[in-house]
Amino acid sequence: MRRVGVGMALVGMLGLGGCQSGEVAGPEPTVQMNLDQRGDSLGGAGPASVRGEISSPSGTGRRVVWIRAEQKSNGEVKGSYRIELTASGTFFEVTASCVVTQGNVAWVGGHISATNSAAIQIGSVSYFYLIDNGKKRRGQPTQDVISSARINDQAGRDIEFCTTRPLQLPALTGLLGDVQVK
Repeated sequence: MRRVGVGMALVGMLGLGGCQSGEVAGPEPTVQMNLDQRGDSLGGAGPASVRGEISSPSGTGRRVVWIRAEQKSNGEVKGSYRIELTASGTFFEVTASCVVTQGNVAWVGGHISATNSAAIQIGSVSYFYLIDNGKKRRGQPTQDVISSARINDQAGRDIEFCTTRPLQLPALTGLLGDVQVK
């Protein structure tokens, strides 16, 4: 089992998991997935991309995720994501190292390249998954799903995450915004 940080209030408020002590507790979310609808991008079988903005409640503010990342058919990965806690202005940015899609689900991982928090280690690994459940209806919350993001993980865990494609990180609720998985 992977380890998560305990007692780090900032990390908990961000909806993130660290890698210091404690067990990851996250049941498989009940979500609408269609893993057979579109091709599998793993192993260069096709390009993969994910983009959009999605946010969830966090304390007195919101946890906002901006993402634009892709894996080309030749295996080259480009892009990044940024996660920000609006109440405190705390953020981190990740340069993508893997983007894998299967149906309407995307798994994204990379290396933390910028942050304004001493609790988040530049150069360490971060990853999460998201599920694109179609275009948002006007005036309604999105039906898309995004997991909490792991942070401060060891080198290689990003590729392991994209290869094994787990759905065990806790899913966030109260989402606004929209993401597209292709």
